[in-house]
Amino acid sequence: MGRYALSRLVAAVPTLLAIITLAFAMLRIAPGGPFDSERAMPADVRAALESHYHLDESLPAQYLHYLGQLARGDLGPSYYYRDRGVNELIAEALPVDLAIGGLALLLACLVGIPLGALAAWRGGWVDRVAGFVSLAGISMPVYVVAPLIILLFAVSLQWLPAGGWGGGAPRYLVLPVMAMALPYIAYVTRITRAGFLDTLQQPYIRAARARGLSPGAIVFGHALRPSLVPLVAFLGPAVVGAITGSIVIESTFGLDGIGQFFVRGAFNRDYSLVMGVTVLYGALIVLANLAVDLLQALLDPRVRLR
Repeated sequence: MGRYALSRLVAAVPTLLAIITLAFAMLRIAPGGPFDSERAMPADVRAALESHYHLDESLPAQYLHYLGQLARGDLGPSYYYRDRGVNELIAEALPVDLAIGGLALLLACLVGIPLGALAAWRGGWVDRVAGFVSLAGISMPVYVVAPLIILLFAVSLQWLPAGGWGGGAPRYLVLPVMAMALPYIAYVTRITRAGFLDTLQQPYIRAARARGLSPGAIVFGHALRPSLVPLVAFLGPAVVGAITGSIVIESTFGLDGIGQFFVRGAFNRDYSLVMGVTVLYGALIVLANLAVDLLQALLDPRVRLR
């Protein structure tokens, strides 16, 4: 398994290089530049800035210069946030998204997995409740849910703050985690239910029932691990999406996460910032897919890694 993981990481290098190249080209093709503004900039000042950031060089030279920076682990300086590097901005924003996204996915798994498994096992009214929860979570977008829970818990009941980071204090995390977790709860419930329904029809489950095993032994000893294989495949990209932040959550709760920096960088043609977030996202996708493959092999013995 170690050799497999290493080979996948080595094979990911061309993929990341293609992502970097495509993002670099698209940013340079887009109209405008990082120093375009409504107020005209003196020509000598503009030339000095472009020389400082190597923007006066040819595109191939700029590309090679960026790859050299990236090889040293340097994502470059920000053109919009002066005197600050992209590494510093991402290091500042990433803990916000890690806390909120990680807790939201944890809550989704803690609620969705038992609910989906119980719905598949028991059926009846439990299945209907699980179906209603899933449908509601999928149908109600985050930009509707977030203001509603702020109105209820922050404005009406005044139990929790309506926004802000508060240094990561738990009371500031509750509402954004709830808002982000609701759609994930819906998807986790549906995928878990479908996985359990498929697993419960397998011959080895019928054989376990025929041997008189208890429901707990059948669910936890035989059905749980293979039933979670589809869920693991979903959680790979879901983890990346949650960690890199939701622009709706960040805007609604006044959080400076990676999503906010990415949008501001795109509007202001901050090439380095947009490229830095893109590289981070691509690297996380590669690592998440690798983790999914390894976890699937651990959960289901029928999966073999080559």
